[in-house]
Amino acid sequence: MNAKTAILGASGYTGAELLRLIRQHPAIEITALTASRQAGKPMSAVFPHLGLDGLPDLVKIEDVDFSDIDLVFCALPHGTTQTVVKELPESVKVVDLSADFRLTSADTYTEWYGKPHEAIEMQGQVVYGLTELHRPAISMARVVANPGCYPTASLLPLLPLLRDRLIDPAEIVIDAKSGVSGAGRSEKLGNIFTEVAEGLHPYGVARHRHMPEIEQELSAASGTPVTISFTPHLIPINRGMLATIYIRMNDGVSFGELRASMAEATSAAFRRRFDPEALFQRAGVFRMLANWGVRRGPRTRRMDGELVSEELFHSGDKLTAWMWKHHA
Repeated sequence: MNAKTAILGASGYTGAELLRLIRQHPAIEITALTASRQAGKPMSAVFPHLGLDGLPDLVKIEDVDFSDIDLVFCALPHGTTQTVVKELPESVKVVDLSADFRLTSADTYTEWYGKPHEAIEMQGQVVYGLTELHRPAISMARVVANPGCYPTASLLPLLPLLRDRLIDPAEIVIDAKSGVSGAGRSEKLGNIFTEVAEGLHPYGVARHRHMPEIEQELSAASGTPVTISFTPHLIPINRGMLATIYIRMNDGVSFGELRASMAEATSAAFRRRFDPEALFQRAGVFRMLANWGVRRGPRTRRMDGELVSEELFHSGDKLTAWMWKHHA
């Protein structure tokens, strides 16, 4: 039996990309699509490429009968999902693509998002949705907190190295760059063409909300509190992300050990965890180019609609890991 599925916030970039992906899933039946300002319109009026036969028209959340829904994807703005999810029937499984359930600490959430957590009683039912790390728990979870874009690009190359105690958790520098669609579809002066084109600038320096999310998962992997240096940048492309990560090997660790750790994480694990989704691409992983013999580094264009790829380079005891991905 197919899972009757609702997408909340289907008129945004995240909701639209989600719809594009899951409409091909043989076990999913899309029965409700919601939007606020676009309610009453067919999906084709908002995204013509999604004008497919059989899709329901957009409606407001309060008009959805959740008693007939098995699965809900929330693509709502940050800070709005908690109140919606806690009112859903217990039988409904939830995948939340906002940041509302990613942080396990209510105090940390309040510090970084500037408001109290409004469904903290549900946090015990939440699993952080990085499938490469938590797949068994995800399959049993009531609520899955989908990782953020910067955390996904940063965590995947770092977690195996921290798990195997190969790098210094006190020396992690993440220099990340994102396309404009990562900020969503709402009208914002800083995201219009004339503000973004032909330029590059950092933002959220030392205060980006993805910092505590990255540190939370790195700390869990290393068994010790991890504080990172993280600087995101906005670049004038529609979509895509590149994270350049600088790390230092622990004393006595060779580059071969790092390479083996990463290879183990993406060999049997790659086949076991990535292949079933057919969303990940392993492109030129872990090239061993001593002394920075790099002729051509990673390019976001090489990912063309796929999600994640990675490369690793070294010089002495210093490492650079590149991670690049496409987002909505």
